[in-house]
Amino acid sequence: MRCTCTSPSRLFRCSRRLNPVITMVCLIIAGLETPTRPMVISVLLTALGTAAATYGEMNMSMYGVALMLTSETAESIRLVMTQFLLVGLNFHPIEGLMYLASTCCLWLMAGCVVVELPEMRRKDAIDVVWAYPSVFLCAAFLGFGVNALAYVVIKLASSLTLKVLATAKNTLLVVCGMLFFGEVVTGLQGYGYIISLTGFLWYQWLKVSQLAGSDPRIPPIQSPGTTARLV
Repeated sequence: MRCTCTSPSRLFRCSRRLNPVITMVCLIIAGLETPTRPMVISVLLTALGTAAATYGEMNMSMYGVALMLTSETAESIRLVMTQFLLVGLNFHPIEGLMYLASTCCLWLMAGCVVVELPEMRRKDAIDVVWAYPSVFLCAAFLGFGVNALAYVVIKLASSLTLKVLATAKNTLLVVCGMLFFGEVVTGLQGYGYIISLTGFLWYQWLKVSQLAGSDPRIPPIQSPGTTARLV
């Protein structure tokens, strides 16, 4: 049995693979990344895999796609500015999290009050929080851990590495959906996932070589002081 990629969550996960390309462009514009041709090709492979994996989606809306691209661009700019704080200004990951998390919390709370709070009151959704406090506390601690580790990755490698890692995670989510929820993909979509993973593995090899300084074709990662002077 075969089915097309009509699941909105799957389409969202696939489309998110375009984010590394947007992040790479933002990093180049900001002067925080000097990618080589192999690195650019490896990142573009993820976009090619995305195009193949989402081809034939019949429920796409141009308005929705525009919103998603706007969201991904804003996220890429946020990551680039975060990298500048962590690397260019030599912030500790926890120090950066202290400043940025409070700002994110403020805007998320404002959006929640305006958009979600009225419906939450109508459906008594807040009672769910009081009914399962341990679950929400666990989610909060896990969220803190995810963000802290993300900042460590940005500081030690780059925000582009973080987004490329996310593409592998999204592909694994699709694989889990196939294994545990019976989702089936077409051959074209399967090739798209393979292409994306190939680009991911290639990029990781290039990045590891860059970190180790073992590949003379790849310029070494700049020190925080050097990055700050470039910016």
